[in-house]
Amino acid sequence: MKKRIGHILIVAGLLAWAPQAFAQQSVVGSPHDLSVSGPGDAHALFEEQVCIFCHAPHNATGQTPLWNREMPPTHYRIYRSSTTDARIDQPSGPSKMCLSCHDGALALGLVASRPANEPIVMSRRTIPPGPADLTQDLSDDHPIGFRFDRALFNKDGQLRNPDLISKELPMGVHNEVHCTTCHDPHDNSLGDFLRIPDRRSAICLSCHDLNGWESSSHALSPKTVSGRSVDPREKLPYHTVADNACTNCHKIHSATEPERLLRFRREEDNCLNCHNGSIAAKNIDSEIRKPSAHPVQRFNGRHDPDEDPRLAQQHVECADCHNPHASQAQIVSQSNRPGLGQISATMRFVSGIDRSGRPVENSRFEYEVCFKCHADNGSRNARPAISRDVTEVNTRMQFQPNNPSYHPVIAPRSNNDVVSLISPWRVGSMVRCTDCHNSDTSGQGSAIGVNGPHGSIYRPLLKANYSTNEYVTESPRAYALCYQCHDRSSILGDESFPLHNVHVSQGRASCSACHDSHGINRMRASSRNHSNLINFDRSIVRPASGALGARVEYEDLGRYSGSCTLVCHGVTHVRFEYGR
Repeated sequence: MKKRIGHILIVAGLLAWAPQAFAQQSVVGSPHDLSVSGPGDAHALFEEQVCIFCHAPHNATGQTPLWNREMPPTHYRIYRSSTTDARIDQPSGPSKMCLSCHDGALALGLVASRPANEPIVMSRRTIPPGPADLTQDLSDDHPIGFRFDRALFNKDGQLRNPDLISKELPMGVHNEVHCTTCHDPHDNSLGDFLRIPDRRSAICLSCHDLNGWESSSHALSPKTVSGRSVDPREKLPYHTVADNACTNCHKIHSATEPERLLRFRREEDNCLNCHNGSIAAKNIDSEIRKPSAHPVQRFNGRHDPDEDPRLAQQHVECADCHNPHASQAQIVSQSNRPGLGQISATMRFVSGIDRSGRPVENSRFEYEVCFKCHADNGSRNARPAISRDVTEVNTRMQFQPNNPSYHPVIAPRSNNDVVSLISPWRVGSMVRCTDCHNSDTSGQGSAIGVNGPHGSIYRPLLKANYSTNEYVTESPRAYALCYQCHDRSSILGDESFPLHNVHVSQGRASCSACHDSHGINRMRASSRNHSNLINFDRSIVRPASGALGARVEYEDLGRYSGSCTLVCHGVTHVRFEYGR
């Protein structure tokens, strides 16, 4: 009878702490049942009471709800991230109660209602090592001990308004997030004592409002992970990428990479463990191992989502170009199709650098994403692949529309001298970086084609072959990249430059000997001497002696006309004029 009255008092105490508990299932038989009948590896050897491990009607600690465990003043290592706007403090309140077992330090049988020298005898002294043992290092666990209030909501654009958060996720007295916000210690009907189902990360998305998530590939993908867990060390609870959602990449507790709770320490492994042909349709892992590639494996620990790309250390990671919370599949390749240079669906909600060199939070144009690394950042120690008459390694400056000449990446060109364009290209069309820099399999169909500048067999990460050596035998393959947009018969038929055939076919001079494919910086040249992308390769073109001394010089004399002073392939030109 005394034991029965004790249980009634315990339930009455629980009412004061969690009124909703009566609508939930019993703790009996759950992993929190540490009695002699408990199902877990850690259980009492003789004690039959279930609630006594956390609550007691008499001789408790005085804390609600009739708390029966001492909580030593443990200092925990807490979560830190450059991208969090919350002030995260030491655990308190209900979280500290949970940690009195789950930090693995305090004996399970040591309860306040019994003398310290007479603890409940247990099969294990402390919680066994494993997922339930969070240790005193909480830096690899979802943060607790911070206020989720209007102030935080206003700072972080990807959180939901706390006033609209489901009441099924109770906050603390001051709107703090505690362990008990997500977990109900008395009800394990959903598994892991969750208050809301975790299928499709419903519990995560109750608080997190990620830009572009609902229509993203990772939110909708039916790809199966059955038979091969995304993380070989841990079997995921659901069969598809969509159903596992956030947990495909993140671990809520005991994450290998603490900051941002990633499954793998190396950033790229969190992507390539699926994008290696095992789950995702395209094998990106094989692409980045090609002779010319964005070498994501070379860098580790340098990328930060909050970085200023103009000042960041040299690196490249998948997340520099793709937002995994928003990326969508690009159904139709944009390569070699006129457009306005907009980003593809795979690059939604990715930061960039605009044409003026200013950071933008969400890029609108593909070149803005590329400019993060290939423009003003000085840490990459860029060396020109070809030694030019005018040297410039900042691609943002090469493509400026007030330059003497440029490929139309930032803005269209109105140059009627370009008569060799293949339909649908025309004067005034704009191109993307990926029209030239792309996988060598781009556009080859869904079976084998991989779009995007991940890797290529052609340097420097080109979609097709472009021979830049001296004495190149002209062929469709030698200049396959150029001939994607420029009609070969027009070039060899001298429709623009009257000596194209002589130079390219007979003289075996490459396109790159005369032309700089990006553009020429206006600060270092003028339209008089660097129109039509003329910027000589100085390893091939050498100075010629004339009345004004040895020099390399091109002069634009009007449409289809000009003069050159230089030595090329042993032939000396001194103010050699041409025209149609």
